[in-house]
Amino acid sequence: MDSNQQPQPIQTDAAIQQIIQKPQVQQAIIQQRPVDHIPPLRNRFKLILLMVFLLVVAIYGGLYFYLQNQAPKVTKTTEANPAAATRNKTDIQKSSDTSMCDNLDHLAKSDCYRAIAKEQIDFSICDKIQDKVEKGKCYVDLVAEGRKDLSMCDKIQDPGEKDICYGVVAEQKKELSICGRIKNQDIKDMCYGNIINGTKDPLTCGEIQDQLEKNICYDSAALALQDPSVCDRIQEQSVVPAIRYYCYEKVAVKMQDPSVCKRSQRQSTIDNCYVAVAFAVKDSSICNKIQDQETKNFCYKNIVLEK
Repeated sequence: MDSNQQPQPIQTDAAIQQIIQKPQVQQAIIQQRPVDHIPPLRNRFKLILLMVFLLVVAIYGGLYFYLQNQAPKVTKTTEANPAAATRNKTDIQKSSDTSMCDNLDHLAKSDCYRAIAKEQIDFSICDKIQDKVEKGKCYVDLVAEGRKDLSMCDKIQDPGEKDICYGVVAEQKKELSICGRIKNQDIKDMCYGNIINGTKDPLTCGEIQDQLEKNICYDSAALALQDPSVCDRIQEQSVVPAIRYYCYEKVAVKMQDPSVCKRSQRQSTIDNCYVAVAFAVKDSSICNKIQDQETKNFCYKNIVLEK
């Protein structure tokens, strides 16, 4: 050891305490201590579970009280008047049923009213529907349930739904005259045809007073029964002079039988009938039966184009 070097003094407890008391040492000691003021992980997990449980209880409690307030208030009725109790129950049921439709959107609201009206067979519920087409469908639903109320069809504003309603009532009552109220010709033909199909008796068309409607009935009956002889009953009129010949043509096409065309008394209508049948069955050999050369060429040309 160097003789000139002085030995380091031994640090006593007092000296150590002085060093510890220095701010820099105190800060270092604090930073090395464990953080004991933060709760353990297990305690924090229990706290979160408790908060979730309370939130669920609050939600279900609020939902329960909301549903309780929305439920219909039933008025107590004494046993001495059971008829009044039944009537009151029915009124409450109607009120609660229709009110639940009020807050729905346009189409869903109409469907809701239609369903309840059909369930309760109540035309007044149909009147709550604003759209005239949907309202008409509501009336038709109830008529189709067997009400057979022609006056309900008269209230329908939409022409198409009104025609359908007349057709339903006509079929229910088996009255061909009601078909005459229908404006759309296709629906009218279907109305006559459905009734004739049910009765299998075209003579019922004779009950119709209006001659034009009677002719239309025979036309529909011939088509429905596939019987060209029914067309013979059609009386020609100046308004629709060729209705009988068109009747033969439609029956010939439906039966796919060109021989029916010969029932017509006019060569031009016979030729046109052949063309219609040839197109329907896509058979150019039928064109050979046509007398008029221009019509025959037309027939051949269009059959080739169809193929």
